[in-house]
Amino acid sequence: MEKVYALVRILNAAAGFDREYAYFVLPSQRAKIERGSICAVPYGNSNKLRTAVVTDFSDGCDYPQIKPITEVLSYPVTLDDELLGLCTFMTERYFCTYGAAARTILPAGQAMEAGSFYEALPYDRSALNEKGSFICEYLIAHGRTGENTLTGEFGEDVKVLLGSLVKLGAVKQISEAREKVNEKRKVLYRLSSAEEAALTAENPETLRSEKQKKVVGFLKDGGVISVAEAQEIFGAGQSVFTSLVKNKIIEKFELREQRNYIPEKNDIEYYETPLSPSQKAAFSAINGLMDSGEAKAALLYGITGSGKTRVIIEACRKAVNNGKSAIVLVPEIGLTAQAVSVFKSSFGEKLAVIHSMLSVGEKLDTVRRISEGDATVVIGTRSAIFVPAKNLGLVVIDEEQEHTYKSENTPKYHARDIARYRCAYNKCLMLLASATPSVESFHKAETGIYSLIRLDDRYGRA
Repeated sequence: MEKVYALVRILNAAAGFDREYAYFVLPSQRAKIERGSICAVPYGNSNKLRTAVVTDFSDGCDYPQIKPITEVLSYPVTLDDELLGLCTFMTERYFCTYGAAARTILPAGQAMEAGSFYEALPYDRSALNEKGSFICEYLIAHGRTGENTLTGEFGEDVKVLLGSLVKLGAVKQISEAREKVNEKRKVLYRLSSAEEAALTAENPETLRSEKQKKVVGFLKDGGVISVAEAQEIFGAGQSVFTSLVKNKIIEKFELREQRNYIPEKNDIEYYETPLSPSQKAAFSAINGLMDSGEAKAALLYGITGSGKTRVIIEACRKAVNNGKSAIVLVPEIGLTAQAVSVFKSSFGEKLAVIHSMLSVGEKLDTVRRISEGDATVVIGTRSAIFVPAKNLGLVVIDEEQEHTYKSENTPKYHARDIARYRCAYNKCLMLLASATPSVESFHKAETGIYSLIRLDDRYGRA
């Protein structure tokens, strides 16, 4: 199907206007836009830019006049087919808007900045009053000017005047959008590709400053350096780099930095001990369910100290060895440094941690790692159930009876319902674990809806 028209859902639409809207996809946008892409669209009579998610495409449209998509935003994390379906599921089950569901799934730190700009058009200014004529002359002198600049110069009342001038055709209003992503970036410098750079690198004596010579000599063999590093090594400050950039000898670029909040060194060392007979039996049952190739659910019912965590780690390891990913949910109170250390010892750099104490930027970096496949095991609290894990092979909900798995904010979802949907979509195992399971889960396990897996013996001397 050719991407001529896109069906989108507005992310901040009110409940009464929460439906699909059709927009024309410009030829220049068709290679970039996909289902799940985030875009900026003109909405309503005012054509105010809104953020929307693309849900589908169409070859034709019944409406005679269709507005074009303003811009396809380059967000690092978007919605795939599974998460788009999850948005629909949440809308129908929790009576929320599609946008509320999408905003719950998408990580914070991705936002759209929309701005209005004005420029003067050919018009008989003698027909305008003094204020209107003055604004037109200002725009002719300064060219295209942002609304914020105009309100700062003439006050908030200028918005009404600009609206009148737009209706008369004396001024043109232009809306622009750009993505705003909470990323940490490091500014670095490298040798420029310009001819001046090659000549200077071969003949550094042409530079006046000794510090410039040292910086260029360092960069000559393809190296990169920051101002802070150059200051420490050569004593070269910002002025040295500014001069070299101005002369096209070096160029500035930015490199995204990955924020790492998991301690490199664990205070708690974890040693994997052999599985006990009851643990082997439990893992064997889980192994069979994971190999079935069907959506399954099981309750790991084990007394305190029976070693449920060890069995869960083995199940996660099996998923990873099969080329799949795993999500382990724990209550907020259970996500301790000890729990993270245990999983970090087992999975190393393949582990990602999601919890409420992460900053917006740290959470965005973590979700991006998961989306790119750099992290295949995710341990976290309730919101970790929404991470864009690829090829999901296992979802574990530890201490599944805890009330913290139910959201108090709209949409009022339960993590177990979301896990059930994702496991059904990926045809994988949902494993609930508890020493004191909820009445609902235990009833389903006893009646055969869930598989009941018992751990009745304490491990070792526990």
